Amino acid sequence: MRVFTAVNLSLWVVLFVGWIGYSTLVGFGDPVSSRVMLILGLTAVLLLFLGFLRLRRRLRT
Repeated sequence: MRVFTAVNLSLWVVLFVGWIGYSTLVGFGDPVSSRVMLILGLTAVLLLFLGFLRLRRRLRT
């Protein structure tokens, strides 16, 4: 399961870096940029929630 988290986090970072490059060229008001920003934000929240749950589970045992 940790492998999938590492892969997910690395893919998120690659998408984030690509989005920054795209947004600097096109602008943050672009519809594609706005959608990608929404997806990146949502997955960041979900990754943080997953990390919180794993930490809580580790502290209980």
